[in-house]
Amino acid sequence: VAVLQDPTAVQLERAVREFSQKPEHKDVHAGGLFILAHGMEHHLIASDGSLVSIDDMVSNFTNPKCPGLAGKPKLLVIQACRGEQRDRGVLVRTQQSQSIGFVPPEHSLDPSSWLSLPHMSDCVIVYSTLPGFVSWRSETGGSWYISTFVDVFRLHGMSCSVMDMLA
Repeated sequence: VAVLQDPTAVQLERAVREFSQKPEHKDVHAGGLFILAHGMEHHLIASDGSLVSIDDMVSNFTNPKCPGLAGKPKLLVIQACRGEQRDRGVLVRTQQSQSIGFVPPEHSLDPSSWLSLPHMSDCVIVYSTLPGFVSWRSETGGSWYISTFVDVFRLHGMSCSVMDMLA
């Protein structure tokens, strides 16, 4: 685990690029990147006030640019505002969730054959809020999204799929 606190735009871009190209990725089963920052719709705001394109950062995890994670699951979590709208919510009657969960399709691959992968594959990108909206946080407790994310993964990480936990 590597932590980069209050990076400039150049430092953030370099760190993401270097992380995506780590040779150690060939020895892992999956990869994950968590970015907690200030932001706007398509950009993060670095500590120097410069903008960093989210699309440019995500492009570091394409199969050609990130060969060590090609064909492996990648989870990118972005905790940042994506605009200035404030979602005040709506009152609804509480119900028990009946989530079906994610069921991947059956695959039958001949291990002796080559596998052609798309440019970008096996990547889930999750945001703490919808496009155009702020991402809420507590002054004392930090991001509500990340706190809940950690709680859910801590409680269910050994028994549920990532897709079920994100649902």
